[in-house]
Amino acid sequence: GGGDGGGGGADSKHPLLAELTAYLERCGLSDAYSKIYVTTAPLDHVALLVFLLVVSQLRQLDYSRHLGVLYSRKQNKRSFDETPLVVGVITVLKQFHSSHTQHFLAYLGQYVRAHVNASAGDGGGGAESVEVRNVLMFLEHYSKLSGTPPKVIENYMPAYLFDSRGQLP
Repeated sequence: GGGDGGGGGADSKHPLLAELTAYLERCGLSDAYSKIYVTTAPLDHVALLVFLLVVSQLRQLDYSRHLGVLYSRKQNKRSFDETPLVVGVITVLKQFHSSHTQHFLAYLGQYVRAHVNASAGDGGGGAESVEVRNVLMFLEHYSKLSGTPPKVIENYMPAYLFDSRGQLP
């Protein structure tokens, strides 16, 4: 997936295809999450930037067992839940080569493994930290909305963490 090549829109040599695409988008019969809006030259460290953005925002979120989502701890004009963040990350990463998505998932996997190892070394349970829970919730939501198979995400971190998520605070 991702912006691996090709243009972002319908081919100008086929006006019928361009017109049909426009009608389908107006009717809501398109997949906005997988649409490539712009093509760019390769940029370094996009995955790292997106990772840092996600981690900084996940620290501001708390888990609601009733809703099953992460939501903003502070209820004010700028409060949000995880869904716009997940959709934004999916959309941004789709604009770049798929290797950026792989690097992004690898960064999140390393972040989770580091927290698990640090927590286990301190005598804690390892996978029970809020940071780990929030990243796992984010990745679960990311997987559903982006169509990424859970097995792909499990390549970057142990699968048992997803199984134990229900026991987290």
